[in-house]
Amino acid sequence: MSIRPITPFRGVLVVAALSVSLLAGAPPVIADPRPVTPNSSAVDNQTSAVDQFAESVGVTFLQNQEVLDDFQMWILDQPEAADSGFVGQVNDSNNLSIVLLWHGDGAFLKKVLDRASSLGIKATVQKRSMSLKQIQHAIQMIWDNQGKIKKAGFDVNMIVGVTASGDGLTINGAFTGDLAAAKGKPVPSAVQQARQALAATVAQTAGGQVTLAEGATTHLYTSRSVPGGVFFSGAYILGSNNGTCSTGFAITLNGIRHLTTARHCNASSYTNRGATSTTEQAYGGILQTTVNGGGAVLTATAGTNNMFTGTYSSGTSMAVKDLAIPALNDVLCTSGGNFGQHCNIKVTAAGVSFSDGVGTVYGYRAVQQTAGQIAAGGGDSGGPVYRVNATGGITAIGMIQGSDGTQLTGAACGSAYDTGATCSATLLFTAMNAIINSLPAGTALITSA
Repeated sequence: MSIRPITPFRGVLVVAALSVSLLAGAPPVIADPRPVTPNSSAVDNQTSAVDQFAESVGVTFLQNQEVLDDFQMWILDQPEAADSGFVGQVNDSNNLSIVLLWHGDGAFLKKVLDRASSLGIKATVQKRSMSLKQIQHAIQMIWDNQGKIKKAGFDVNMIVGVTASGDGLTINGAFTGDLAAAKGKPVPSAVQQARQALAATVAQTAGGQVTLAEGATTHLYTSRSVPGGVFFSGAYILGSNNGTCSTGFAITLNGIRHLTTARHCNASSYTNRGATSTTEQAYGGILQTTVNGGGAVLTATAGTNNMFTGTYSSGTSMAVKDLAIPALNDVLCTSGGNFGQHCNIKVTAAGVSFSDGVGTVYGYRAVQQTAGQIAAGGGDSGGPVYRVNATGGITAIGMIQGSDGTQLTGAACGSAYDTGATCSATLLFTAMNAIINSLPAGTALITSA
C-alpha cells in the first residue's frame, strides 16, 4: 500500500549553514566485493538495537511521540498553516507536552492550542522574531551573498534556522583573513570587534538576527550489502564510479515502484555492494532528482515496504507503516548500508541548510544520545531515518545525507562493511515528505498499512 505525502509541508522548516560531511563520501577501497559475515556478537548487538531502544525509552514514550508528531502534521495540514506564525514544535514525549515556536499571534494559534487541549497535550508558546517564510528568505539571502560574506572574512558552511532554544539564525563556517585568529591564542579585541561588525552587516543582509559561529566541516556520507532482498530500503549499493551509498524508502512514481537514494550519490549505475558481477542485483542509475530534500529516484522498477535492520550484513527487516514529519526533540533511528542500524538520535535543529554538491539542501540536525554510539557514517547516504512505533513496525521520517560533527575512524565507528569510512555521532538528514512532494503529483511512499 502507498501513503500520500503530507502536502502542506514542503521542507518549510529551514535553517543553518556549516561545514558538512555528506555520507556518500569517497569511493571505498574494494579488496573483495563478496559479502562479509561479521562475528555473531556484532550481529546480535545491532539486530536488537530497536528492541533495546524501545525498552530504554518505554512504550509510553513511543506512544506519546507518535501522538505529538501526528499533532504537528495536523497543524501543517490546516489551510491557515502556510501563512501562519508556526515556526516549529518542540516535543516532550515523556510528558505528552509541546512548546510551540510561534511568530506573532492570531486566531490560528488559539485554534492550535484548543486542539492540543482537546487531545490532552500540554502546550506552551515560545515567541520567535521571524516567521518560517522570513527564516527561509533570510537563509536564501545569505547563500545569495555567500561570496561577498567570504570576501569580508567569513566562509559560510551551513546555516541553522530553528532550534529549541535561541532565536535567529546561526551561520556556521570559518573566519578568514584578518578575522581569523592564531591557533591556540586568544582573539584580539580588535578582531572581535571586526567580527561583530561583520555579523551586524550579515544580519542586515538577511533581515534578521544572526550569529556567526566557527563550526566543523560538513561531510557527505556515501557508502548494507546483503545479497537477496536487495530492493529493501537500507541496502548498501556500489556505483559505477566505485562510490558507495544506501537505498532509501521505496515510492511509487507514476504508478511504478522505485527505490530512492541521495542525489549526491551521482553514479550512472548501481549494483548491490555484495554482488559478484556488474549485472547482478542491479538498481539502475538515477531516474530523477528532487529540488527539495536532496533525493534521487533509481531507475530499477522495484521497491518494497521493507527496511533492513541490524548490522551491515544482517538480513533482518522491519515493515514501513507510514510517513511523518520530525519535530524538535524527536528521538529517531537510522539504517545505513555501511554502518547499519543506530537508535536514540535526537533531533536538535530544523531548517538546516547546507550544500550537497548539487545545490542547497534544507533539512535537520540530530545527535546520538548514547555514549560510544554513532549516528551514521560513510556510505550511509540515502539510507532511512525512521521512528520506532509502539505498536510495531516503523514510520518513515527522512534520508541520511551527512554530518557536521567530528569525524571518527576505526574502532570508534563500530562494525562496517567498508571499515575505512569515517563516521560521526551527529547526523544531517532531509525529510522524506519533502522529497516526495518534489516529485510529480501522485507520488507516494510504499507501506504495509
